[in-house]
Amino acid sequence: MSTIVRYIGKGTTLRKIDDRLQNPSQQQLRELLDHPALMDIALLTGMFGESGRYHVENEGLGGPGVEGAHWPEYERKEAIVRAGFIKALRRSLATEPPKPIVSYWVSGLPTFEIVVTESRQQVTLLFLSPPWKEGAPPPASLDEDVWVIGSDDRIEALQAQFPKGSNLEQAERPEAADGVKIQRLRGW
Repeated sequence: MSTIVRYIGKGTTLRKIDDRLQNPSQQQLRELLDHPALMDIALLTGMFGESGRYHVENEGLGGPGVEGAHWPEYERKEAIVRAGFIKALRRSLATEPPKPIVSYWVSGLPTFEIVVTESRQQVTLLFLSPPWKEGAPPPASLDEDVWVIGSDDRIEALQAQFPKGSNLEQAERPEAADGVKIQRLRGW
């Protein structure tokens, strides 16, 4: 069985988190170490209001038996996400000045895990997950700062996954690359 990445992007949630982690601090690390629920941190810092609780606690982090949970077969999602952010913050804060933390969600894989990478410029946190809904089209309500470069056939197949009216930008033709297109993605 082959694995196809169905979505890569940030959406509204990760954009809010990225905004907060452009200037990582010891305070942010303490929040993760001291608060039992990630939603408590989101409420305390104003990243989300009560209206975001269902999305975070049920859909994103909910496990077996939780109403509306994406990937309910994966347990300990909140612990995995928390540990990923702690690792990213520790790597960031190990440098002076601290490196910004940038996050992306990669959906369509047969796992739920966090990957942290580091370069000279930033720390990157990748949320890896199964498709958010099996067989559902990718989200398409906002432009992502993500471009897929692939063969004409691959880009056409990718475009076909998006619902009609998704307002995908016209695919680009790169210079000096016959049979290749560049497609900007849309997300939430």
